[in-house]
Amino acid sequence: MKKLYLFVFLLIASIAHSISQEVTQPQRQFLFSQNKGISISGFGGPFVEFSNVDESFGVFTGGGGAAIINQTFFFGGYGMGLVTDQPHYNIILSRENLAFENLRPQIGHGGFWLGYLHQSGKIVHWALSTKIGWGGISYSLGNNENKVEELGNDGIFVFTPQAEIEVNLFTWFKLNLGVGYRYVAGADASYQTPAGPQSLITSQDLRSPVGSITLMFGNFIK
Repeated sequence: MKKLYLFVFLLIASIAHSISQEVTQPQRQFLFSQNKGISISGFGGPFVEFSNVDESFGVFTGGGGAAIINQTFFFGGYGMGLVTDQPHYNIILSRENLAFENLRPQIGHGGFWLGYLHQSGKIVHWALSTKIGWGGISYSLGNNENKVEELGNDGIFVFTPQAEIEVNLFTWFKLNLGVGYRYVAGADASYQTPAGPQSLITSQDLRSPVGSITLMFGNFIK
């Protein structure tokens, strides 16, 4: 019985000592810690975008990456370019006694990638994102390797907001399906043609509803 009393006394003394230490010694605090509920991770991956380009079906491919805060907000960057062989432009451009015809457009842009994930812990959840970027339009004689530098570049601004559905497949991989709209400004360059100054592709020709498929690889655990 004496041993039992001694054990209880020592247990109470140990608890009292622990409590006194917590009172007298302030707990260490950190801005980025699990106790604060703030976590930072990231992801990256390729994507494919489907849209209308000058009244024909066009496909852009690219990739990007971003940092995720609490698996809720992300910010990063992206880059993408047109990969489909669009209908060629059957006009002749006369410049310094040179004539060009059958021109293929090359379009690319890149910039910021921002988004919001709603209840990302669920297997299927929705998200919102936007790409804000800058790029250019140039032209080639049928392929990317034979670029016609003399035609110059037409700078563009691109803004693409989207609504998306995400599916968590693994802790490190998820599938993202999105629909949105691509707004383009700045495509206003004109070229001398037999009919006078003329634009090949305008900003209106690039404005279009878009659909996208994104493969996202990263850390999707808070």
